[in-house]
Amino acid sequence: MLKIEPISSCKDLSLRYLDTSFINEIHQVYVQAYRYLGLAVSEFSGEELKSKYDGVLVYQNEAFFIYLDTPFGRKISLLFSKSTPHSKRLLVKNYLDIIQQDGWYIEASARIEQISKQANVPSLVQRKDIELVLQKKVRWLGRGYYRRKLSKSQEWVTKKIYGKPMLFATN
Repeated sequence: MLKIEPISSCKDLSLRYLDTSFINEIHQVYVQAYRYLGLAVSEFSGEELKSKYDGVLVYQNEAFFIYLDTPFGRKISLLFSKSTPHSKRLLVKNYLDIIQQDGWYIEASARIEQISKQANVPSLVQRKDIELVLQKKVRWLGRGYYRRKLSKSQEWVTKKIYGKPMLFATN
C-alpha cells in the first residue's frame, strides 16, 4: 500500500467508522453545495458515501474532501463546503495545498477544473496515463480532456485529471 503523508490542520476520518448522524450531516452539506452549483448529485445517502469511499478530510467542520484510496494514491472524489465565504475560501486554500502533494489527484470539472488550471496544478495530458489511472477507456478529447458518463446518471461530463497520482506504483 502507498504511504500518503497526513495533511496537517484537518481531521482525516475513515468513513467506515463515522456515526450515522455525522455522515448524514456531511451528506446534507454535499447535496446543498452540489445543487447550488448545478452539479449532479451522485450519492443519495450518507450510507452510500460510507460504502463507496474510504475517508474524508474535514476542515473546521466547514470544508470536506471525500477520497478513495487507489493503487495510484488518494483520489479526491467529492469536495464541497458550507455556503459561507469563509468555508469556500477554506476549501480552495486546502484543495490547492492537498493537490500539490505526491499521491493526491482529482478528476476535475466545472469550477474545480478552472481553479486547478488557473493555479497551474500539474495535470495528466497523455491518454494512456489517464486510462491507466482510471482503469478504463475514455472518450478522448485531447490535451488531457476526456468525457465520461457519471456513475449514477445519464449525464456526460468533461473531465481532466489534476494532481500527482503515482503512475509507476505497483500494488
